[in-house]
Amino acid sequence: MKTKTLFISVVSGVVVICLIVALVLVFNVRQPYVPSESTIEIVDTTEWGNLEANVTTSGGTVQQSDVETAEGKYYRTLTAVPSEGYTFAYWKNSSIKLSGDLQLTLGASSLTALNTVVSACTPVFVEDANVFEITDISTFQSILINDISQDSTSGKIYKLTTDLFGVSDKTSGISESLGVFRGVLDGNNHSLSGIDINGVGLFTSLDDAVIKDLVLSNGNINGDGSEYIGSFCGSINNSLISRCLSYLNITNSNDNGFAGGIVGVCSSTTQKSLLFSCGFYGVVRATNPQQMIAFNTKLASLGTDSCSVFRPKNNGAINTL
Repeated sequence: MKTKTLFISVVSGVVVICLIVALVLVFNVRQPYVPSESTIEIVDTTEWGNLEANVTTSGGTVQQSDVETAEGKYYRTLTAVPSEGYTFAYWKNSSIKLSGDLQLTLGASSLTALNTVVSACTPVFVEDANVFEITDISTFQSILINDISQDSTSGKIYKLTTDLFGVSDKTSGISESLGVFRGVLDGNNHSLSGIDINGVGLFTSLDDAVIKDLVLSNGNINGDGSEYIGSFCGSINNSLISRCLSYLNITNSNDNGFAGGIVGVCSSTTQKSLLFSCGFYGVVRATNPQQMIAFNTKLASLGTDSCSVFRPKNNGAINTL
């Protein structure tokens, strides 16, 4: 009986010790970062861990988490919180628009400019009065395309509420004569399909614009002699395309033409553009075809070249004409 009691006591002690060890491990292992479009995580790889962020913005606030530590790194999450009457649009810094689920890593070389780097991660908020819901092809044409024709898309969010079928060069109205897109097109995880455009892309060009969470499927972009063509636009400048997919057939019949799965050419000169977590699964046909972008195809890190590509997802076909 005594032996049995002693055995139970030993076993109980071992169980308690294991539970204590497990709890210690749980509380000392940092939980993985779960991104959302309104959060950005700053990671400092240096020993200082100085992650104070002085963020100023209008239309909302930025909440900062406590600094977490794990394996010699320091973490702080910034969350954009819109004020009443405003909607979160996107993040930006001084040289590039940022995807909300981006993790920025700061090393020793950038420590001296840490406050500048972090404070430049500023959320952009838009007044609710400038947020327009796209519920069908009719509103796609009457709201979005009307604003493009008047060059009045800047500072506005166009948000899809459903999948749209039957987008062509006539119904979409995307042509060079209607100017460029300068607003935010939020696909809201919906798709545009039935695309048949004779031009350079869904948009002629993106200038200081954002396209996010949008799928283009079941259709064609025919370059018809254009120099640069792509699924979403012919050229991109100081813009962000985030978490977007294309299943389109891209064809540029120009003997010296370029065709990119996502965009045609990065024309950024002073400010960069970013393709974040985008994927191309269609077919590109051109003299100079590329999966993602027809010019400056290098997968660059933040701060180099005129366009950076992060986390590309490509399984499309490339055919040289």
